[in-house]
Amino acid sequence: MHETGWPGFSRPVCPDNVELCEDSSNGMVRTEVLCRRCNAHLGHVFDDGPAPDRTRYCMNSLSLDLIVCGMHQSDTNMAKSGRE
Repeated sequence: MHETGWPGFSRPVCPDNVELCEDSSNGMVRTEVLCRRCNAHLGHVFDDGPAPDRTRYCMNSLSLDLIVCGMHQSDTNMAKSGRE
């Protein structure tokens, strides 16, 4: 896990929905992730992620649609107790 505070992922759920392009803004060179449909900025991808691919998709949280898929029993107990 990267300690940046940004939501991070090792790959897109559907690679056909994103486009990668070079971003040289702000004095840095990095890879920008764009929405293939509307060209909106979604975040950046870096090469310091976990093995085997070493990719870390650092996404802007407003570009995400989070879906609850179910909770592990320990997560349920934590949610009930109010602990994080």
